[in-house]
Amino acid sequence: MSPVTDPAALSAVGGTGIAYWAGSARWARATGRSVMRPSAAAFFAAGLAVTAIAVASPLDAAVDRTLWAHMVQHVLLLAVAAPLLALGWPLPTLLWVLPPHWRSRALALRRRALAHHDAHFPSWVITLLAVQAAVMWAWHLPDAYQAAVRNPALHAAEHLSFLLAATAAWWSVVTGRRSRRGAAAVAALLGSVPGIVLGSAMVVAPNPWYPLYLHGSRTAALVDQQVAGVIMWAFGGMATVIVGAALFLSWLRRAEAAETVVAPPPAPAAVAQ
Repeated sequence: MSPVTDPAALSAVGGTGIAYWAGSARWARATGRSVMRPSAAAFFAAGLAVTAIAVASPLDAAVDRTLWAHMVQHVLLLAVAAPLLALGWPLPTLLWVLPPHWRSRALALRRRALAHHDAHFPSWVITLLAVQAAVMWAWHLPDAYQAAVRNPALHAAEHLSFLLAATAAWWSVVTGRRSRRGAAAVAALLGSVPGIVLGSAMVVAPNPWYPLYLHGSRTAALVDQQVAGVIMWAFGGMATVIVGAALFLSWLRRAEAAETVVAPPPAPAAVAQ
């Protein structure tokens, strides 16, 4: 089997990487200095690599045969690729690829969004995490799920909606002041609950949800669904916990630094007269 199963998807991922590099270079030329942190570029590259594995490797070819493979694909997109992409400064880097007139408007909108996000942090996080959960649950309804597996264009739309919704949700969590990283860690953990609920429902369901996977016996299909559920709530939740722990550690280090008081130097001893 070829290591690349979907050249179109791989081309889209590669094109995004090229656009990101071009935007970063143009941004640096406009400011006369390098504005991208090397870590941000590394995060974005890692997110694209995980996305490519999810949508253009033999894993993608297995999703119409086994449900558990499809859940691995979804976990990679929602809980691994999305936070990596969010940490990679996708905006404004990608906006710098736009023509100057459109770019200036888009960057102005981004600045207003950042200001509103800073002033209404809880509302942004709650709203975007709810959108991510709604997108995930909607695509796992039996009719929508099976239609996506059977229709390549619809399947691509599913993946794109996963990435956009999850990256936006993670952006809302990780963007902002470091003093809010503690709250962001809690939000990241709460954001894992919808996936845990969905995966748990798959595990305890008495019947297979998707007739598409009834290749053999009903028992085999049910076991496949239970394995898929474990992957969703266990591994998806684990990835979210790792990101949440990193955010909490960042907040804790800042809090410790803020509480550290440098003692003034001792006063010189009085000279005996």
